[in-house]
Amino acid sequence: MKIAIDIDEVLSPFVPAMLKWHNQAYNRADKPTDFNSYIFEEHWGITREECIKRIKLFTSTPDFHQNIKPFEECFDVLNYLKQEHELYVLTSRQKELTDETKRWINKHFSSTFKDIYFSNELNPENISNTKGYLCREKGIELMIDDNYKFAIDCAERGIKVILLDRNGEYGWSKGELKPNIVRVQSWNEIYKEIKKK
Repeated sequence: MKIAIDIDEVLSPFVPAMLKWHNQAYNRADKPTDFNSYIFEEHWGITREECIKRIKLFTSTPDFHQNIKPFEECFDVLNYLKQEHELYVLTSRQKELTDETKRWINKHFSSTFKDIYFSNELNPENISNTKGYLCREKGIELMIDDNYKFAIDCAERGIKVILLDRNGEYGWSKGELKPNIVRVQSWNEIYKEIKKK
C-alpha cells in the first residue's frame, strides 16, 4: 500500500517549537492546546500576511532548522511500515522550505521514505495542489495527517485517512468523522489501524 505521512505534528512537534519562539518574540504565553485550527492569525488577532511573515521568520531560525526532533514513538512504527508498504512524505509546507525539509527528513529518516511531496497549501497564492489532489495524482491510498481540513479533502477524493489527534490535544484535528477517516491519538494506534487493513 502507498502511504503518505505529514511532517508537522505527525512526525515532529512544529507547533510547540514555533510557539516557544513566538511567545518570546511577541511577549505571549500561548500553548498548543489554545489553538482550534492551524489558522494562527485568528488566535493572534493579526492579518494572514502578518502571520505568514512571522512563520517565515520562525522557519529561518535555528529553533526550526536544528532543534525540532521527531517524535520518538514514530520510529518503531515506521520501521515496521516500510517493510510492507511504500512510504512517502506529504507536507503542506511552503516550497521555499523544500531543501531544509529534505535535509531534515534525510537526517532523521534516511532510508524510510521513497519521496517527499509539497502541497504548499498554506501559501495564499496556491490554488490547486491540495493534499487530496496530490494523493490522487501520486496513487496514495492512505494519508496520515493531523489536520481535519486536509483529512476531509483526502477522504472526499476516496483516500483513506488516519487523523492523528495526539493525546487528544490537537484542536485542529477535531470535527465530525466522515467516511474514510479514522481518528487516533498515538503512533501505537496508527500501527493498529494499519494492521487491520
